[in-house]
Formats: sequence, structure tokens, C-alpha cells
Amino acid sequence: VDESTLRRAYRESLGLVLFSEYEAFGIPILEALAAGTPVFLSRQPTTESLFGTYRGAHFCPAEDVDATVGLMRRVLGLGAGD
Repeated sequence: VDESTLRRAYRESLGLVLFSEYEAFGIPILEALAAGTPVFLSRQPTTESLFGTYRGAHFCPAEDVDATVGLMRRVLGLGAGD
């Protein structure tokens, strides 16, 4: 997609979920954060060291689905039935 479409997609998204075990450059993470979109990442030393201080970056216990969903709901302001 072109750049303006990509920016609009990030702005209109509720969040970016990226639970990869390896993230080399973090470009999608930076793009989403720059657009003000919350980012949900699996807890990894690399991503935590790069994005741990960024407002909007949230590290999820990917092995615990209930805790991950709970974190997402809290950050996004969604209730239990939303």
C-alpha cells in the first residue's frame, strides 16, 4: 500500500499485535507508535530493550492468554463483554 494508506491504517487501528519471536528492525512497531496506536508485544529481551520506555508499547505474557487479553482490554478501554 502507499504511505498515506499505511498511515491511515495505523491511525484507525485499535492496536498492533506483534507476538513474533524475532523482530529484527521494529519498523511496524515504530510506525504504529508514531501514529499513536498502542502496540502489544510478546515479552522478549530485544523488544523490551528497544521499546520498553516508549509510551504505548505494552508487553504481554504471550504464554498466558487470559492475562494478555486482560491487558489488551484495559489498555483499549474495553469491558468484559466488548
